[in-house]
Amino acid sequence: WILIHQRLDSTVWSPFGWSSYRNGFGSISTAYYWFGLEPIYQLVSAKQYMLKIEVQLTNGLYFVDQYSTFNLKDEAGKYALHTSGWTGTNTDIFDYSLLGCRPDGQKFSTYDNDNDGLLVNCASQNGGGWWF
Repeated sequence: WILIHQRLDSTVWSPFGWSSYRNGFGSISTAYYWFGLEPIYQLVSAKQYMLKIEVQLTNGLYFVDQYSTFNLKDEAGKYALHTSGWTGTNTDIFDYSLLGCRPDGQKFSTYDNDNDGLLVNCASQNGGGWWF
């Protein structure tokens, strides 16, 4: 597995904009690390990869989601996310059905490049960039 994101402190807000998320920031030894959208895109455009997401909440609950297919569009496509073949221990972390959508094809959003299609900037409200 390749670590692409780590957030060890939920109180840390990521003041990073689009260019930082594109290129990556932090290191694996820090509380906040992001591999980079462009490096992720370069990897997954060369061959098929699986995606595994592990989440441990501050209350100790632990969840694992795994997707048999994972790919991204390029930067011109706003690094739109495509996943399929979910298995997991709780619920699909990318299933936003309460909001009326599952973001297959959802574009990446940051505080300075809002692509979530909602009236609010989810990246600003949630403390960092993601496929909201």
